[in-house]
Amino acid sequence: MLTYSVRSTPTTNLNRATQDVYETLRRLAHDQLICQEKSKILIAKSGYCRSTVQRAIKVLQQHRYISIEHRFDRQRRPLANYYRLL
Repeated sequence: MLTYSVRSTPTTNLNRATQDVYETLRRLAHDQLICQEKSKILIAKSGYCRSTVQRAIKVLQQHRYISIEHRFDRQRRPLANYYRLL
């Protein structure tokens, strides 16, 4: 059985909303530390508005707490992103 290590909830230089969004991603992540939920689910589960969640994801990516894989179907239509916890 594989085990994965993930950082604890970030606290330095991140505001409370960003910490909460990271914690939500952790709760929704699967075995390989990948969260593939649609943004509507992430917004609902975090309790923050769309713009706050988008801003938090951007900050988490900049601080290298997550990486984002943008996905598309065969017709190049956007699908739910993968958020990998680093």
